Amino acid sequence: MNYGIKEIRKSKGITQQELADKIGISQGHVARLESGASEMTISQISQFPKALGVEPWEILPMSMQPKINLKDLELLKLLKSLTTPI
Repeated sequence: MNYGIKEIRKSKGITQQELADKIGISQGHVARLESGASEMTISQISQFPKALGVEPWEILPMSMQPKINLKDLELLKLLKSLTTPI
C-alpha cells in the first residue's frame, strides 16, 4: 500500500530520518513505507499522523481518502478551529 506520508513529510520539510526519530523506527523503514514495500503496524497508523501533525485519514492512500470538495473542506476547517481549545 502506498501511504500519503511521503508527500506530507516533504511538504512539511521533514527528512525521513527526522520522521523516523519521532516515531522510533529506522530511516530505512520509513523509506519502505513511503514506497509501499512495507505495511504500517497498528501502532504506526496512530504514530505517523501525530508525528506529521495531520489527521489520521490524511496518511491513507488517495484512493482510500474521503471524497470532500473544497467548500466542505473549508467548512470542516472552520468548525475545527471553533472547537479547538484555546
